[in-house]
Amino acid sequence: MKNQRQIKVHERRKSRWDPSVPEIQLKGQWLSQFGFAADEYVDVKCEEGKITITPKAER
Repeated sequence: MKNQRQIKVHERRKSRWDPSVPEIQLKGQWLSQFGFAADEYVDVKCEEGKITITPKAER
């Protein structure tokens, strides 16, 4: 089980006139191996230079 991944930050625009915003997309069966399930919520903690995503036990 691989516990580190390198992904690309993409650019997303609503239309060509809107400013772009950065977007990160995580998907794959490997997420369930680390406790992430479809239709469940996550906690996102942002610190300087780091984002931590944790499965949320309750909403």
